[in-house]
Formats: sequence, structure tokens, C-alpha cells
Amino acid sequence: MLQVGGLRSARRPVYRRACASVDLNPGHMTAVEVEGQPILVVNVEGQVYAVINRCGDTPLPLQFGTLDGAELRCSWHGCRYDVRSGKRLDGGAEHLTVVPVAVQDDEIRVAAGVEPEAGR
Repeated sequence: MLQVGGLRSARRPVYRRACASVDLNPGHMTAVEVEGQPILVVNVEGQVYAVINRCGDTPLPLQFGTLDGAELRCSWHGCRYDVRSGKRLDGGAEHLTVVPVAVQDDEIRVAAGVEPEAGR
């Protein structure tokens, strides 16, 4: 049996504008702040990804690093990450927090939170 009373209502992501899609060419990245959260938006061969703009668990930003394909190298520590998955590529335990992205009406939008699903 499934106890229905303990289920949480469905939630959906709330997307906020990060930047214009024309401002982010392939192979480039841009740092933005969305609702107080530092976000790094990256264009990998025409596909847009976003991560929290911090190297692992530190407060140090990644925006000064270098991007080679999907690999982002931190300018502070030399840590290497795959921006598509957040996985650290050089053996460390840290990872990046990947943020859902939507490209809509020439805007790049990132998930900034969740809200209850309408009609629930």
C-alpha cells in the first residue's frame, strides 16, 4: 500500500534570465548573478550549460579559468571539470553544481528555484 497523505506536491523549476543568447558564442563563458546565486554560463559547441560559479566547495569563482571544449580549468587551483556533468576530471572528489538551462526567445534562462505545479 502507498500512503497518499505523505506525498509532496509536484514542483517545477522556475527559470530566470541569465543573458542574451547572442552574447555567448561557442567556446565562451560568462559570469552572471541570478537571484543572488553566482552562475557561470558556458557555450560548448553550440550547447549551453550552466554551473554554480565556484570551484568545488570554495568561494573562488571559475570565470577566470580557461575553457577547452567541455573542460573548464580553474585559474586558482588548476582543477579540471566537465561543465556538462560537473564531474571533476583530474581525480578530485569535488564537483560542480550543474544548473538546468533553457534557451527561449533569444534568452538563456537558468533554473533559480522551484514552485508548486499549477492545479495541485
